[in-house]
Amino acid sequence: MSILLALSLLLQAAAASAPAPAGSISGHVYASDTGAPLKRAQVTLYSQGRRDGMRGGGPRPSEPYGTSTDAQGFFQFQNLTAGSYSLQCSKTGFISAGYGQRSGQDAGALLILADGQQLRDIDVRLVRAGVVSGTVVDEDGEPLARANVQLLARRFVRGRVQATPSIAGSTDDRGQYRIFNVPPGKYYAQASLGEFGGRNPTYAPVLYPNAASLREAQRIDIINGNEVSRIDFTLRPAPTYSLSGKAFDRTTGQPLAGGFVSVMGNDLASGRFGGGTQVGPDGSFHLRGLLPGHYRLMINTRVRGGGPEGESARPTVRSVDLGAANIDNLMIVVGPGAEVRGRVLADGDATAPQGLRVWLSPKGDASPFTDTPAAMAKDSAFIIANVQPGEYYVNAAGGGSAGQRATPSDFYLREVRHAGQNIVEGGLIVPEGVAAVALELVLDSNGGSLAGRAVNENGEPLAGVQVVLLAADPPKRESDRYFRTTATDANGQFNVRRLVPGEYLALAWPDADGAAVQDPDVLEQVQRYAARVRIERAATATQDLRLPPELRAITQNLVR
Repeated sequence: MSILLALSLLLQAAAASAPAPAGSISGHVYASDTGAPLKRAQVTLYSQGRRDGMRGGGPRPSEPYGTSTDAQGFFQFQNLTAGSYSLQCSKTGFISAGYGQRSGQDAGALLILADGQQLRDIDVRLVRAGVVSGTVVDEDGEPLARANVQLLARRFVRGRVQATPSIAGSTDDRGQYRIFNVPPGKYYAQASLGEFGGRNPTYAPVLYPNAASLREAQRIDIINGNEVSRIDFTLRPAPTYSLSGKAFDRTTGQPLAGGFVSVMGNDLASGRFGGGTQVGPDGSFHLRGLLPGHYRLMINTRVRGGGPEGESARPTVRSVDLGAANIDNLMIVVGPGAEVRGRVLADGDATAPQGLRVWLSPKGDASPFTDTPAAMAKDSAFIIANVQPGEYYVNAAGGGSAGQRATPSDFYLREVRHAGQNIVEGGLIVPEGVAAVALELVLDSNGGSLAGRAVNENGEPLAGVQVVLLAADPPKRESDRYFRTTATDANGQFNVRRLVPGEYLALAWPDADGAAVQDPDVLEQVQRYAARVRIERAATATQDLRLPPELRAITQNLVR
């Protein structure tokens, strides 16, 4: 072997064994409202895999790597191997956020780093956190210590306003409270004193400003880190009542030993958010400290019956109206609910699309509870076991179960037949004590479509913006049947298929959370920018959607 050949082979071997060049990720952290750089913001980089993560003795891929920004809000991570990363930023007084995150529900964007690549201008803008403060006093104006003040996030789901617990604080010895780090949003506030189900006389919980129901409550808006003060409450003693009874096993007829009874008030100010008690050996239960109102009881236990598993842990749910008197002899039979079964017809053909899912969504006052788990359709038949009494919407969609995908089919659920009627719009009522409910679902592959482009004020295409469709008729907005979202492609084009025929409002939406349009307060502000379109069966409507600067400004100023 010649000396030149040997030298060439040695150089090739050295090059092959040399480590790949290191990369870096750098950027800035700014305040979203002023654009000012944020000093000493904490920046954390998470490796999502590939090779050995950080170089030079740095953390493994599963370990985060942190730094803080300088006076110009600048940060930099050096000596990185190729791979994918996620980046999170935080600072006191601001809401933590990740790179590429456009809303609280958005997971953010991954950073893909090649060998030796220098990723620059990875900028993150943090939203200021808000503050809510005030006092809580008793009926004599004396401060109440250790009173609980709960902020309730306002949501609009299936045509109804909902308020769910978000963030809380408590009063000091002066009756004063201060809740900080409140994300931008719409809230109600509720004050209460004492534990749920207490044995002693209690104070009635109150919604601000001293309201007895959500309809009378005043909304609190947190925008750009504002501090909302003087959210004051006066709590007054109120008589409370008890709810007692026995639970029986439907299969054996014997008292139900074990289990847990929990209760939730539908009207937020008429009862606590939740509480409960154990079921005694003789099947008895006793719930104390309840205010008059409408409640839903859930009896959680494992009971025999229903479904291929033989055992079911799904709770038995019952509604109870409590007046100004104790209920002492409530009898609840615990056991499997109704078996909802049926078959699926696809345009008269008994063969349903592969991977079809059929499920029930609670409607009305059952909305805070989770959807009935989906059941896979097999050989055009489906079974949903242990469905508790109540009202439900019936849904069907393709794809996604046990690693399978549905066969492409542009269908929509045209009919749900029950007892000779089409209940697809009104929903299914499952009565108490019914063992089985028979349904027949009819799919229609001739759904309508809407195609078009999203453009700016100059007619230029907009990539990656949300397109939102919702029913033009307000009553139809209660279900998800007429609500759809999609995103435009790189050319600003969109095509929404499988639409139920009818009248829609179509809107180009610059925010990641398209569901915000369902809020009537939001819709009132943006409806004039929506296009009204009619979707016909087996036809494609075309409509370009314009996203003007005015709509962008409204979206940026909306309370999320």
